[in-house]
Amino acid sequence: MKSSTGNRNLWLAALRQRVVWMRVLKVGLPVGILQAIINQGDVWYHHQATGLTLLKTIISPLVTSSVALIAAAATWMEKQRETETYTTVVVRVESETAEISR
Repeated sequence: MKSSTGNRNLWLAALRQRVVWMRVLKVGLPVGILQAIINQGDVWYHHQATGLTLLKTIISPLVTSSVALIAAAATWMEKQRETETYTTVVVRVESETAEISR
């Protein structure tokens, strides 16, 4: 099991990855904007917007982008763990093979 420090460092590393942020820009932000248009578009269209409408319009893309960010970072972390596990297994098998051939 990973230590909490190791897990935190992996999250921080994931949040520094360009691929994670590109996923947010390609998926999270457009979906959040579409969600805001669906939910508040009629209010804006009829010029009945209030401060609350503005707040909801801003928050919708932020929430959706946050979900996309967490999902993309978690996916990146899983791939890193799989690579780490695979590398450990390969090294172990290679060292066992070297011992057998001696």
